[in-house]
This record gives sequence, C-alpha cells and structure tokens, in this order.
Amino acid sequence: MSTERLAAAADQLEIIAVLVRYCHALDRRDQALLASCFHPDSTHRHGGFDGLSADFLGFAHNVLVNLDMTHHHLSAPLIRLEGDVAHVESYFTATHRIPAVTPEGAAFVGNGAPQDLVIGGRYVDRFERCSGVWLIAHRIGVHDWQRQTDAAENGFSLLPIEQRGRHGPDDPAWHVPPRP
Repeated sequence: MSTERLAAAADQLEIIAVLVRYCHALDRRDQALLASCFHPDSTHRHGGFDGLSADFLGFAHNVLVNLDMTHHHLSAPLIRLEGDVAHVESYFTATHRIPAVTPEGAAFVGNGAPQDLVIGGRYVDRFERCSGVWLIAHRIGVHDWQRQTDAAENGFSLLPIEQRGRHGPDDPAWHVPPRP
C-alpha cells in the first residue's frame, strides 16, 4: 500500500475517533471531552442552536441534564479528504429517555409517563487539521425523522446498577474514555 493511502487511512481513523468521542462525551455528560472535539472557533448549527460550538456545549448540557439517559449511535461516516480539510457526513440515531416529570423550562417536557424520543439524522461536518490534529471546524446537525412514544419497560430497571449505563464518573467507561 502506498504511503499516500496509508496517510489517508490514518487521517480517516483520527476523524472517526473524534466522532466516537463526541457521542461518548454526550452520553456520559463529559463536558471537557466534548469540548476536545472542536476547534476553539468552531461553529455549530443543530436543534435550534446556531453559533459557536463552545456555546453549543452549554446548550447541549442544558438539554441533556434533565434526561434519564441518552444513547448516540453513529454509522460509518463518509469522509472526503482535501489536504488539511475533510468533509464528513455521519448518520446518527439518538435515543433520549424523557422522565415522567421534568423541571420547569426543560427542553423536553415530561407528560406524566416516561417517554422515549428517538431521532434519526446526520452530522454534516467540516473537519480541519491544525498542528497535526483533526477537529470539527463546522457542524450542521440534520434531523431526518423522529419518533416519540411511551417508554417501553424492557427489564432495564431489573438489571443490577453496575450493569446499567450512567452519567459521569459512576459509569464503567468514565475512567477509560477515548481521550484525544
């Protein structure tokens, strides 16, 4: 394999690692790890937000903090490399458990029974490599569909606590996250 092809494959793997780190950081509520996915002057347009990615971090935290759980899942991304710029499209499915009761002003409002909100969409990103590091320079979050239903009880609550996903340092993966 040529040196060029090996370098392109390495670039693609680094970009994929940033995308996976982003999802992990959202679901574990790790603000520092989430910030590590973006250039300092990165911009973001997603879910009613349009501005700097640094400000999106607080916006996303305020949306997610009132949810019982989230699970962001990515497809294999399409990546087009152009030197130190990459154009990337990643399909995502994001599942959100809305509690029966939510605080006043919460982004997703409980209706007396737990709800599952599932969103299917795409992250359309421009990555830039600066000082040898690939990070997101601009993101557009596209929602293609969504479905909200009463939460189905599937035995999750019967699992021992150590086998359930949790936010923050109580989650088993917190101490071995994909750090940059």
